[in-house]
Amino acid sequence: MERLPDLSGSTTPSPEFRDNGLSTLESEITAMAGVLAASLEADPEAGIRKVNIIARQGVKSRGQMVQDTISLVFVRSGIRLPSASVDVIECSHDGLVGGAGRPRLVVIETHSTREGSRVQVTLTLDGTAAEGFAPADAGVNRNGSMIAGVGATLRAAEELMSHRLSFRPMDVRSLEFAGEEVVLTVVSVEPSVGSGLLVGSSRVQGDPLEAAARAALDAINRTFTFD
Repeated sequence: MERLPDLSGSTTPSPEFRDNGLSTLESEITAMAGVLAASLEADPEAGIRKVNIIARQGVKSRGQMVQDTISLVFVRSGIRLPSASVDVIECSHDGLVGGAGRPRLVVIETHSTREGSRVQVTLTLDGTAAEGFAPADAGVNRNGSMIAGVGATLRAAEELMSHRLSFRPMDVRSLEFAGEEVVLTVVSVEPSVGSGLLVGSSRVQGDPLEAAARAALDAINRTFTFD
């Protein structure tokens, strides 16, 4: 069995590698079995701070994915990363991921302040709560209100994921489908997975703002686990 490199060394790359090797290394990590996307957080002086990986669920264990990444980085660059510097998020492209790791929407409110109105969304996961906010001034019309609901939900989800991923609302609209009003939203994610776009929907049951928040949460829950 291959021994892992000593992890007590520096994470600082050589000048030659720093000049042109980081983007190549990122591509090689992305090409590893089971990896859907990868990004490096690096500083010109301090070197690599973190490797963020989105991995297909069930291909490898998280521990194996971390070890494989550490080995690849060391072989390609001589950089010795501690295991805590490799963050793996599991993802499924085949529908909903069951079991634990599903945040719940518990609060959605609109508040008025001196600076204007804003939407607050609170999500909970295994006893942990996270809040997200979005300006609601654009919410003077129905579509603007839904956009604010989506934005606040995405900010709360980023908090739950410790900002390992960044979400951005791309489109939100209300459609009539089979006699029911449905909110459909499209969300982009960085680092990108596949097309980089997630799609979610929710039936309107009274409040379109709440339906928009649930549509955003649906888009994320179809792809990512949070545990």
